[in-house]
Amino acid sequence: MPWWLALLIPVIAVSVRRFRRCQAARSRTWRLRLFYERGVQRAAGDWAENGFAGEEFLETGRPYARDLGLFGEGSLFELMCITGTAIGRRRLAGYLQAAAPIEEVRLRQPAVAVLGDYESAESRWETFARWLDTPAVSSSGALRIAAAVSSALPVGIVAAVLLTASPGVLP
Repeated sequence: MPWWLALLIPVIAVSVRRFRRCQAARSRTWRLRLFYERGVQRAAGDWAENGFAGEEFLETGRPYARDLGLFGEGSLFELMCITGTAIGRRRLAGYLQAAAPIEEVRLRQPAVAVLGDYESAESRWETFARWLDTPAVSSSGALRIAAAVSSALPVGIVAAVLLTASPGVLP
C-alpha cells in the first residue's frame, strides 16, 4: 500500500465527523422548530388536538374531572404539556390533580393579574411567528464551493488510487 494512501484516513475521518455534526445540528433545529411552532399554536389558540391530551390521567372516581377540563382533548393539560418524557407528563398531571393550599392560591393572585396584558404578549408571539417564517440565511458562494471540494476530495483520491493501481495490487 502506498504511503500517501494513509493520508486518506484522516481526511475521511474529518469528513465523517463534519457530516455527523451537520446531522446533529439539523436534528436539533428540526426539534426546536417543532417546539416553537407548538408554542405559536398555543399563543394563537390552535393548540387543541396537537399535543398530549392526558386521557390516561383522567380519574373515573372524580365525577367533576371532565367538567373542569383538566385532561382530554382541548384540556388544560394539553395546553400546558410541553414535556418530552412520560415522567414529565406524570409530574404535570400530579401537579394539576393536587389542590394547592389556600395561602398559596392567594399568593398567586397578583401574578395572575400581571398576565392580564395579553395583547402585548400576543404581539410578541406574532413577531416570533413571522421570524420563524423568514427564509434561512444563505451562505456565501465561496463557502459552498469549499464544502463541495472538501467533500469530493476523498472520493477523488480513492478514484485516483483505483485508476493508477498496477494490476494485481488490488483484489
